[in-house]
Amino acid sequence: MHRDDLRLTLACGAGAGLAGIYGVPIGGALFAIEVLLGRFSFKAALYALTSSAIAAEIAALVLGHRHQYELASFTVGASLIGWSLICGPLFGIAAYLFGRLTAASALHTPRGWKRVPWCILVFVGIGAAACLFPALPGNGRGPTQLAFDGELGLRLAAALLLLKVAAIAASLRAGTAGGLLTPGLTIGALMALPLSAVWSLFLPGLPPGACAIVGAAAFLASSMAMPLTAVALAMEFTKAEPDTLLPLALAVAGSCAARHLCGTISCCQRKRSKAR
Repeated sequence: MHRDDLRLTLACGAGAGLAGIYGVPIGGALFAIEVLLGRFSFKAALYALTSSAIAAEIAALVLGHRHQYELASFTVGASLIGWSLICGPLFGIAAYLFGRLTAASALHTPRGWKRVPWCILVFVGIGAAACLFPALPGNGRGPTQLAFDGELGLRLAAALLLLKVAAIAASLRAGTAGGLLTPGLTIGALMALPLSAVWSLFLPGLPPGACAIVGAAAFLASSMAMPLTAVALAMEFTKAEPDTLLPLALAVAGSCAARHLCGTISCCQRKRSKAR
């Protein structure tokens, strides 16, 4: 098999796996094209869409057509659109800092026997924190759903946000390996709640659940460099109304632009430091 065909096959398989597990055929196809292949072609689109659609339908025969997350009903208005425009770049900056944190954590993973005490320290610490915050462990589905429902208190959301980021960084530092897709959704949704609370001080009536889904997509788009996939996943995960696309797209665009700007500034600073 040709190398390009092998790469396409593997990407389609991974995208189909995502589509089958979560029931997101479009998101699975875009994940294969945008993230794994990094380029678009008619052949790649055809293969990815076909494999993801088949996987999602076969999985639905057993699991049924169900939502991964329930989204509280809301109306897309000027307040939500304005919030998405202004807060979108903040998610991009946060995603950039999160990427720096996770990269540094993974880079300094201890080797050999030194990893054992790190693992004991980190996972005992996470277990102790989970006794106080039961929603902390796992991929974050519980806190994300509460954020989408608009039923997560501000203090609890802030605490879970800080603890979740710390747990991810500590786990990577201890040498664990894993994906950051659903944790990225959780971090974005939790971060959106304090931002929506601040906005509501000046313009009340902004639905927290709407901000949570917008924030989840914006952070995920920048943290994993997949704007199209993030929008598709947010829509398919929740079966949101079509008019939700506008605030999602605005927030994702602002987030990715800010993330790119942060990366450019950092690169320029490194070049200046080397020149000195």
